[in-house]
Amino acid sequence: MVKVRSDLARLPDGSIDLDGWVRELVVAHRQLAPEALRAACALVASLEQTEEALLESGLEFAELVASLELDTASVVSGLVYRAVRSGAVNRAVVRERFGRDVDHLLEERLTEALGACA
Repeated sequence: MVKVRSDLARLPDGSIDLDGWVRELVVAHRQLAPEALRAACALVASLEQTEEALLESGLEFAELVASLELDTASVVSGLVYRAVRSGAVNRAVVRERFGRDVDHLLEERLTEALGACA
């Protein structure tokens, strides 16, 4: 897996420079919509960050998905996946903010994850 946690640009207060991350990702992958990425970053950043590091792992997964040259919905679903899987955010919220495509991708992935655990 791509490791980005140590490579993330930080703001003077120590927080991740999410605007810079979105800018760099869109420059590298022009098919992506920056507004949706910013909104997904804001959603995950607003959640209580636990030892699971929802934001950092979401950014890492989103970069991996983007490297496959997939669309914005796929990258957004990668960014919010751990937050949804952990229960920190409800899929209904994700569906309302990002649409049915993102929700459908999450549903598929969550169903696969549950099947793998059975």
